[in-house]
Parts: sequence; structure tokens; C-alpha cells
Amino acid sequence: ALEQGKDVYAVPGRFGDVLSDGCNALIGQGAGIIYDLDIFLQNLGYLPEKKVETTKIKNISLDKSEKLVYGCLGFHSRYINYIIEETGLDLITVLHSLDKLKRYGLVQETFQNYFCKRI
Repeated sequence: ALEQGKDVYAVPGRFGDVLSDGCNALIGQGAGIIYDLDIFLQNLGYLPEKKVETTKIKNISLDKSEKLVYGCLGFHSRYINYIIEETGLDLITVLHSLDKLKRYGLVQETFQNYFCKRI
């Protein structure tokens, strides 16, 4: 694929691990390195620029706790305990904020108790 001008990416593996030889060899041959999913998807054109997110939030009136919860989320799933720890809010407040953010279409629940920003 590299020889044909196709974009090839790999997640780096542990040095010396036989199971990581393939992805590390691809990187050695010039494949792009995936180290952050948000940046990778943005480079491929699948994620909006951060300005778009800000615009969405400005058009919707969020209270302080909703802004805190939304601010600690990314485009990859976060477990609810992570959100509680990052925001310093209690479970009920976080759940209430997530529910409102889901109704606004800003957040989605990817698995039970795992949340991320909606693309």
C-alpha cells in the first residue's frame, strides 16, 4: 500500500514484543503513527474542527455542570467514574448533565456508562 501511494497507519507496539513486530515494521517503512484517535480522525477529515464544537455550545445554553462534563469528554469513550473524578461533581449531577447533553445531541453513550462527544 505504501508503494502504491496509499495512506497506511499503525499503532506502535511494545519494543521486543513478537506480536508488535508487524505494526512496528510498518512504521519503520514509513507508515503514519496513530498516537491519538481524535487527531487521526481529524487528519482524515472525519472530525469537525474545535471551532465547530464551540459554535454548537454557544447556540445551546449550558449550565456550569454541563459545561464541565462536556469539557472533559473527547471523541473516544470515557467511563463515568473518570468524568466524576475530572469534574469533581457528584454522580447525580454528572448523570443529570449527561442526560441533558444527550438530549441536546452533543453527547452519546457508546457502552453502558461510557460517554463521548457526538461527531
